[in-house]
Amino acid sequence: EMELDNPDGKPGASPDPTQQPEDDKGESSRGVDPVEIQVRFFTKDSEVSVPGNAFSVPLRLGPKGLSEIVNALAEDGESMEEEDDIEDDKKKEQKDNKKKRLFDFLIDGHFLKGSLAAYAANRRAAGTPVDEKGIALEYTEALPPPSQGPTATHPDWVSALAASHPLSASQFLVSGCYDGIVRIYSGNSPSALTNSPSFIATTEATHPKPIKAVTILKTSADSKSFPYPLLASASIDPTIHLYALPGPDKPEIGESKGISGSGSSPRPLSLLARLEGHTTSVTSLSPLRSAMQTPRMVSGGFGGQVHLWKVTKEGIESEGGGKRRKVEEAENGEGEEKATRGAGKLDPSGGLEGCKGAVMGLAWPVAGAVYSCGFDKNVRMFDVETGVNSLILPCKAAGTCLDFGMDANLIATGHTDKSICLWDPRQSGQKNVVKLRLRSHKSWVTGVAWSPITPHRLASTSHDGTLKVWDARASEALHTLKAHDGKALDLAWWGSGIATGGTDRRIGAYSVSGSRLAS
Repeated sequence: EMELDNPDGKPGASPDPTQQPEDDKGESSRGVDPVEIQVRFFTKDSEVSVPGNAFSVPLRLGPKGLSEIVNALAEDGESMEEEDDIEDDKKKEQKDNKKKRLFDFLIDGHFLKGSLAAYAANRRAAGTPVDEKGIALEYTEALPPPSQGPTATHPDWVSALAASHPLSASQFLVSGCYDGIVRIYSGNSPSALTNSPSFIATTEATHPKPIKAVTILKTSADSKSFPYPLLASASIDPTIHLYALPGPDKPEIGESKGISGSGSSPRPLSLLARLEGHTTSVTSLSPLRSAMQTPRMVSGGFGGQVHLWKVTKEGIESEGGGKRRKVEEAENGEGEEKATRGAGKLDPSGGLEGCKGAVMGLAWPVAGAVYSCGFDKNVRMFDVETGVNSLILPCKAAGTCLDFGMDANLIATGHTDKSICLWDPRQSGQKNVVKLRLRSHKSWVTGVAWSPITPHRLASTSHDGTLKVWDARASEALHTLKAHDGKALDLAWWGSGIATGGTDRRIGAYSVSGSRLAS
């Protein structure tokens, strides 16, 4: 396990060998001839890979100078085929951009912040000098600070967020609020909040109490039941509500009804079904991430209940008869009041037992396994087929949120002790499976979310009001932004950016883009 004991570099902390300032001016700070060191560059990004043999580089170099070397090596390694006499403008621009890429360099679980000379000196001072054979530098394209975009104001706390996968046919951001209403925004990036038509729909106030979680259920395009995305909201009340979202197979919702891009006022979505089974507040939701003929979801409650759900038209039982008619009315946006009062009902398809307190975080990454964390201070893995709690990972503090990184194969959990833990469930036989402990937040961590498109990239929110972006290979945050005047309650990756919600009643939007060296 690796820990960052003093992430803020406060006086009295042991020196971080990666933190000394870089000298990129061609002269050492002491006026002596530059000294070289053998380095070997490697990366997991095939698009920017360079030869893996050792190179001699000046010790005075830091990230900027090393980036220039990697760019030069990458350019030399490209195909030497003859080009047309006249290079097209787009190709020329792409080629020029490649020369300006800025990289981060990882050594010993830290990002190199200063020169290689300072790193080597601090290693010597710590009694662990650099190997004479040189050092291996893992590099990854640097992430500039996320840029703050527009905001969307709500009547009450924004407590829950969910967004469509960037590759989904229909793109939405969904917010859950303490006023009991879910709001739906169309688009695939934070800039969509600037366009009033992007606020396309709301649910009616069918939840009499605050919403604690929202999620979008992934559905198969050839599903006979629901070939379009579904939205679920969970509340303190304690029920889960299910709605049909606009999609390519339901253009009448998005076009003729004035829901998508028409400029009309947002229209309430009709309630498709109430999911009942929890006896205490529903505190967490997660969809099965793989597309299935039958949409599936898992929910967790404050009392430790974990329920599994299969959503089918046949399984939705009407509370007053006319099941098929009411389901079709809710799908088509007709008879909102009737559908709200007499919506269908769905009972759990199964349950998972073992949690001893509030279930605050859930993930269902593959059909056979569900992961949870909560107030019983354990991360758990359940075998969905048998219902057996097959793995228990003890935590130092209560868990408040959880996400599973498909690319990194890591579980990220947030905790009441301000920490974030990264777990590798494949190492469960070892004494300690916490791969990395991230300490930078100043209060309770409320949300963790892996990027759906960039491996190793993680974002988090906290009651300290901040949004932090991390690389899972290093123990310090890449960037910290003050996201809310008050507590930040949740976040979601949304297209190329991040959305956050908080007690200041706002959705904050942040664009995350590529990086380039300054010319």
